[in-house]
Amino acid sequence: MLKGTIKSYNEKNAFGFIDQDDEEEDLFFFKDAVRSDQIYQIAAGKRVEFVTAPGKKGPQGAKISIIED
Repeated sequence: MLKGTIKSYNEKNAFGFIDQDDEEEDLFFFKDAVRSDQIYQIAAGKRVEFVTAPGKKGPQGAKISIIED
């Protein structure tokens, strides 16, 4: 699993970006990629674990879990 920090989240449009620990590029994610029991915890500054998956415009976050780091 990769780790990072939620950099921004647009609740209205249900997407955000993760500042990846080991990569310079931010990673796009959709709200539905976050564990269903953690959806209401999505916020900038939260630490996350995730994997990447192919998206329409390149890699995006998948299987995202909010963690205590």
